[in-house]
Amino acid sequence: MIVGDTMEYKNILVGTDGGDLMAPVYDNAAYFAGLTDATVHIAYVLDIAGFTAYPVDSSWENMYDVLLIEGKNIVANAKEDLASRGVNEDRIVTTVLDGHPAEELDTG
Repeated sequence: MIVGDTMEYKNILVGTDGGDLMAPVYDNAAYFAGLTDATVHIAYVLDIAGFTAYPVDSSWENMYDVLLIEGKNIVANAKEDLASRGVNEDRIVTTVLDGHPAEELDTG
């Protein structure tokens, strides 16, 4: 939202996969956060839909734990990337979600 000559955003949502193509996204998020003092929310979604065909047993729990750790590493790295671009670490929130990315990241 633009009011007068200033932008008024309180929150910026960045969905990340941790890939190399995220750098320009982090650049833009840092730029807008700097203009608005918005809080940047970084989200990674564990898209486990492809694993629903497998029976749930101890190996599934181990696989889930590995994916969860990887998701936490991805958002932690994204937080570091944003902080290195000048975003105050107190204004960066990270989260790892389960489900379908389009549904989990829908803010509507």
